[in-house]
Amino acid sequence: MSGEFKNRIDALGLDEVAKQKVLTVIEEAGSVCPCLQCSSKDTCENFQWHIKWFGNK
Repeated sequence: MSGEFKNRIDALGLDEVAKQKVLTVIEEAGSVCPCLQCSSKDTCENFQWHIKWFGNK
């Protein structure tokens, strides 16, 4: 995972086990985003939000 979620979780200074658990939950949430299958995602502001926070998929 890359993106703002990862950056902010890294900054929390959690131990590796806790950090991985949090990242896994966020990755799972990001992987079911309907924007990933949308044909207009390249020009969509909502998808740009997704890329910022979840990173490139």
